[in-house]
Amino acid sequence: MAEKSIYVSRLNSIQNQVHISSLKPNGFAKSGRTHCRRTDDGLFQVITFQIGQSYCDDTDKFWVNIGVRVPESFELSLDPTTEKKIYQEYHCNIRTRLFKFTEPDAYKGYADKYFSLQEDDTSRIADEIISLINKYVMPFFSDLESREKVLANRRKYMDVTDIFNNNIDLEFAMIYAGKGDMEKANEFINKQIASAVYPEHCEYVKEIANKIGLTIQEDR
Repeated sequence: MAEKSIYVSRLNSIQNQVHISSLKPNGFAKSGRTHCRRTDDGLFQVITFQIGQSYCDDTDKFWVNIGVRVPESFELSLDPTTEKKIYQEYHCNIRTRLFKFTEPDAYKGYADKYFSLQEDDTSRIADEIISLINKYVMPFFSDLESREKVLANRRKYMDVTDIFNNNIDLEFAMIYAGKGDMEKANEFINKQIASAVYPEHCEYVKEIANKIGLTIQEDR
């Protein structure tokens, strides 16, 4: 228990340094391990510090997870639930980890890249994270701060965000449908259906299309 307390204390110090020096000045609110801000267009940008699990015996490790939440794209609904002040990274439809910006292959296969809490120099680790956030994450967030920017810039971050299964055409269809552009929404929902590898996923997307009033092409 003593070692675990040391690791938690070190992560608390790192997180607080990052929040005070970088995230709070950029409008992020802090709740537990999560930092979140709302954009002018109603999107949410999230940074979460994730410590390892005790049952895996890796509480001496932590990851910095990054997310962008487009409400209709995450919930797959044109009537999203009541907005919250803080969202977790797993409530985002665009997700990645900090090291993906510098090492695109860091999470492919069984490879994993993390920060170590065995080092007691928390200021050095915090400075490294702040530098990476300022250099990579803030421009990433700027490029994805509105629905129009998501539509324009989302695909250029495929190498960064491919550690999770993203249904980009479905996400775009939801954005266009929310904007009332049903022609573009139909175009992208049918792209998603056409690219579906598994019949179950194809049927799932069709159910969403029917729910929000989109037209499925007959040959799909």
